[in-house]
Amino acid sequence: MQSLLSSVLALLISVALLSLAVGMFGTFLGLRASIEGLSNEIIGLMSSGYYAAFIAGSLICGRMINAIGHTRAFAVLASINAALVVAFPLSDWPPLWIALRAATGFCIAGIYVVIESWLNARANPSNRGTLLSLYLIVTYGGLGTGQFLLNLADPHNDRLFLIATILFSLMAVPLSLSRAKMPVLPQTRVRLSIMELLRGAPVGTSACVWSGISCGAVYGLGPIFAQDLGLEVSQIAQFMSALVMSGLLLQYPVGRLSDRFDRRAVLVWVCLLIVVTCAGMHALLLYFNGSGLQLWYGARYWLLGLAALYGGLSFTVYPLGVSMANDQVRPEQMVPAAGLLLISYSIGATLGPAAVAWLMEYMGPIGLFALPGASAVLLGVLSLWRLLRYPELLPREGRDDPVPLPESTPRALEIGASAVRPGEPG
Repeated sequence: MQSLLSSVLALLISVALLSLAVGMFGTFLGLRASIEGLSNEIIGLMSSGYYAAFIAGSLICGRMINAIGHTRAFAVLASINAALVVAFPLSDWPPLWIALRAATGFCIAGIYVVIESWLNARANPSNRGTLLSLYLIVTYGGLGTGQFLLNLADPHNDRLFLIATILFSLMAVPLSLSRAKMPVLPQTRVRLSIMELLRGAPVGTSACVWSGISCGAVYGLGPIFAQDLGLEVSQIAQFMSALVMSGLLLQYPVGRLSDRFDRRAVLVWVCLLIVVTCAGMHALLLYFNGSGLQLWYGARYWLLGLAALYGGLSFTVYPLGVSMANDQVRPEQMVPAAGLLLISYSIGATLGPAAVAWLMEYMGPIGLFALPGASAVLLGVLSLWRLLRYPELLPREGRDDPVPLPESTPRALEIGASAVRPGEPG
C-alpha cells in the first residue's frame, strides 16, 4: 500500500489544490455574480452551463489523453482553466460569464478524467476502495477548506479571482515534477449506450442523476440561499463548509453498510433521511420566518447541523449509485459505464440548478431544498420497488452466465471499461 500511495502522492497533492480552488471559486463566483447584479436565473444558467460543458468535457477530453498522455493533458487543461478564471473580472456582461463558466466546466471535467483514470489504472480490486476513499477524503476536505479562503479578501474586489487563478495554476506543478510513470492506455474501447446502462442498473443510474441535481443546486445556489437569509460572508463560508465537509463523515460508514447489506436497502434509508432533513430545513425557515440575523443567532447550530446532515447524506448517494452499477459490470470493461455514470450525474447537475433557481424565485430560499427533497422521495421509492421485486439480485461476479458486450468505440474516460448486463435489474 505504501508503494501504491507513493506512486499517486503527486496526483493527490494536485487533487488537494484543485479541490481548494474549486471549493472557493464556486462559492465566490455565485456571490460575485449577485454583487454584480446578475439575477438568480442568470446564476442558475451559469451553473447549468458549467455542467453541460462538463458533459462535453467528459466525452471529448479522453481523446486528448490518448493523444498526449495524462501529465500533458492535465497541464494543458489546468493552464486554460486558470486563464478562464482570471478573465471573469474583465466584464460583467452576463453572456460572457455564462460562456466562461461553461468553459471552466469543460476543463474541470477533463482534469477529473485525468485524475480518476490515473487512480483506476494504479489500483486493483484489493486496494481500489481504499485508494478511492482517500481520494474522496482529499477532495471533500479541500472543497470544505476552500470555503474559508473566502475570508482572505472582500468579494467586491478581484483578489479572490487571482487567488483561484494561482491555485489552478499551481495544481499542475506536482504532476509535472513527479517521476511516477503515467498509466498505459488500453488499445480496446467499448461502446455502451445510456439506455443499456439504464436497463442494466436503473437504481444506480438514477442515483447518479439525483446526486447531480443535488450537488449542482447546492454548489451553484447554496451561497445565494445563505445570502437571501441575510448571512454575512464569514457565515456563508461556515454554512457552505458545513454542507461540503460533512461529506467526509458518512462516506466510510455508509460504504461499509452497503458492503454488508443490499445497497438498494441502504439507499432507501439514505433517501428517507434526506427527505426528513429537507423537511426539517423547511420547518426551521418557516419558524423563523426567513429573518437573517434572527435565524443565525437564534438557530445557528440547527441551521449548520441540518446543512451538515444534508451534505453528509447527499454526498453518499453518488458512490452508492456507482457501486450498484459496478455490481453489474465486468471489471475489464470498467470505464465506459463509469463515463456514462458521470454523464448521468452531469445531466442532473445541468437541469438541477436552473429548476432550483426558478423555485427559489417563487418559493424563496427554501426552494433550494424543495427539488432535492421531492426527487429523493422518487429515488427512494424506485429503490424500494426494485428491492421488493428483485430481493435476491446478485452482483455480476456472483453469476455464471456470460455477458455479450457491444462493439467498441471511443469514450471520455477510457482507462478500463465496463459493460452492464442488458436487461438485468440493478
